[in-house]
Amino acid sequence: MLVHDGLFRGALRAPSAPALMLADEVVSYGELAGTAGRLAGALASIAAPGDRVVLVAENSAGWVECMYAVPMAGQVFVPLNYRLSAGELVDQVNVCRASVLVCDQAQFDRLRPELVRAGTLREVVVIGSARWAELRGGPAGGPRRTLPAPDPADVAWLIFTSGTSGRAKGTLLTHGSLGTAMVANSFGRPIRPDDVYISAYPLCHVSAMNVPLYHLHGRPVVLMPRFRADVFAAAARQHRATTTTLAPTMLGALLDHLEATGTTIPTLRRVGYGAAPMHAALLDRARKRLDVHLTESYGMTELSGAVTFDGIPSPLAVIRVVGDDLTPLPAGVPGEIVVSGDQVAAGYWDEPALSSAAFQDGWLRTGDLGQFDDAGVLHVVGRLKDVIITGGENVMAREVEAALEQHPLVQAAAVIGVPDEHWGEAVCAFVVPAADPGPTAEDIGAHVTARLGSFKRPRVVHFVAGLPLGMSGKVAKDELRRWAEEFDSSMQQRS
Repeated sequence: MLVHDGLFRGALRAPSAPALMLADEVVSYGELAGTAGRLAGALASIAAPGDRVVLVAENSAGWVECMYAVPMAGQVFVPLNYRLSAGELVDQVNVCRASVLVCDQAQFDRLRPELVRAGTLREVVVIGSARWAELRGGPAGGPRRTLPAPDPADVAWLIFTSGTSGRAKGTLLTHGSLGTAMVANSFGRPIRPDDVYISAYPLCHVSAMNVPLYHLHGRPVVLMPRFRADVFAAAARQHRATTTTLAPTMLGALLDHLEATGTTIPTLRRVGYGAAPMHAALLDRARKRLDVHLTESYGMTELSGAVTFDGIPSPLAVIRVVGDDLTPLPAGVPGEIVVSGDQVAAGYWDEPALSSAAFQDGWLRTGDLGQFDDAGVLHVVGRLKDVIITGGENVMAREVEAALEQHPLVQAAAVIGVPDEHWGEAVCAFVVPAADPGPTAEDIGAHVTARLGSFKRPRVVHFVAGLPLGMSGKVAKDELRRWAEEFDSSMQQRS
């Protein structure tokens, strides 16, 4: 299927062309195809079809080999977020009842004390070890085992959500859903014959699908172990990167570096974003400094990737904005975004109640709020749980955040609802000042009131050094709610 077939199309077209470019090596299509095929055959001999194979490692060539090899072997690829604690990682190994764990040496050293709790593991393989070399076929290689083609409905990847709005859930992405997502992205962000993609995200997220997407088109991917602005800029210049995807925090750090060094990335022509809301001032800086096309996408793990590009829905998905009873709403009226189509995940691992609530009659209930304009462009305006009901009025957290971001002394802001005896809920803002001295709470209230209805004014304002971010760059609002409780408790103790 497309989750790995694109690799072989590229390999057959030009086996010596670069598929992966890293700091210290270049891996050709032919090399990657051969290694992944041998690794798939070896995995098929030590784990059964449908078994979960977990990977915990920073981005590397070995990471990509596993990404292809595991689904090729008929097994389920489970990339975990290496930034979790060792205990959390082993908990997820146990949740998915993994048979095999692949990790790099640093992660193995960290996980080793906890692995005694991983009762279902049959084997642990360390990337770079003698066992790893054996599974990959050794230096001289070996025959490639013939493996049956997977069914489009077979699960290829199991990705745990970031958990910013609750506990992490294992999302089941099939060969068909991932393949459809790659085709949709090919429509939404066409790939040119000379494109070079530089990957900044940790591959443990659904954004990893950009690797097989570019391989599907026979184009190389520049792979970084982790994002660092100066290293990213140098690698982009060295390999003449033309396109990338960045979270707002990454883009800001990159612009800071380029401005501080007086440098640029002359070949870069497109930057995609969509992991988190992008500050308008940051977009303006990027346009001026980088002279690139900035393209927004909307998607999520449960959609195997993106389904809109600059607000235009993919032709392979049906997107509606609906009310509580799932009745479609007219343009200009906000409601929940629901999506139907082959990109939609098969459900959540071992979570029948959550699956039935989120996946209803062929529709994914995204939990996101959006509205269509008269031109059919989708505008995402927030999360359902980020609707604050204060004094009987609905306030969308994102619109207050957007207003706050227009304040010249505000670097970043996030808004939540907190319990209030009088109003039911109160609008609570966490503000990162852009200067010292920064704005006062009164300044913040007046600024919002001048732009929005007075009932949308933050009644509680906390000034903080930074906002808690998940690995994908989204603000962790559950963490903000804990902060709000701690602030409230501290104030009660002092009063």
